[in-house]
Amino acid sequence: MAGRLEPEWGFIEARGTRLYYEVAGRGHPLVLLHSGLLDHRSWDPQFMEFARYYEVVRYDRRGFGRSAMGNVEYSDVRDLYDVLNDLAIDRAYLLGLSRGGRLAIDFALSYPEMVDALILAAANISGYDNYMPETLERGKRIAAAARAQDKEQLYELWATDPAMPHEDEYPEAAQRYRELLRDYSFVHYLNPVPSEQLRPPALQRLAEIRQPTLILIGDADSLEMQAQAELLEAGIIDARKVVIRGARHMLNLERPETFNRAVLTFLHSLERR
Repeated sequence: MAGRLEPEWGFIEARGTRLYYEVAGRGHPLVLLHSGLLDHRSWDPQFMEFARYYEVVRYDRRGFGRSAMGNVEYSDVRDLYDVLNDLAIDRAYLLGLSRGGRLAIDFALSYPEMVDALILAAANISGYDNYMPETLERGKRIAAAARAQDKEQLYELWATDPAMPHEDEYPEAAQRYRELLRDYSFVHYLNPVPSEQLRPPALQRLAEIRQPTLILIGDADSLEMQAQAELLEAGIIDARKVVIRGARHMLNLERPETFNRAVLTFLHSLERR
């Protein structure tokens, strides 16, 4: 057990910007990849707990938290590579939530030699497009707010998304989610910069993933997210799924103790193989 060490922080040069990062703990590297709405602080319930056992890295992707968006075409996959390279990390476990899960998958397909295991929590899959009519309608409202440069409307649409934490179920998680969401600039909606996408997308390539994979999904998350969890379980050769009861999309905030236990149980099991 590494013990609780004081985090170190800094910035890493990436194409057209700098990326803020924090590192704590010792042991095998474990990289935390945040969602497409919240910054590195969304991992507060996990960061120091996991640092008891691993060298844990969390960072702000472009346009989130303390990382500027920049104004050049970029690749989230390449940015993650630059983070690992700058920190002299050759191989790591990747834990991604939502869009962070999508990044973890795409990175494992792009740099398989650098990934020892995947933990995919409520993960999106690049190439997935089987969305329900109500989800598509919400997407239209979000796109309209973006065209109108209406940041407040974007906040309200995401703050009231039915898949996000509910105040009557998890009041602390709901409050924290809204606090972090309020800090988001929504630059990816209001002033987007072109980004490179994985080709072919991951949906067509899941069988290429050979790393041990844990899939985490809340049973109260959207039907589309649960469908993607099933696709990951069926498509990845060495995968198993754990359903967290009562959790919606931000399951690490809603059920942190259950979430942390599932992650650590999985990672510790790899070390006994």
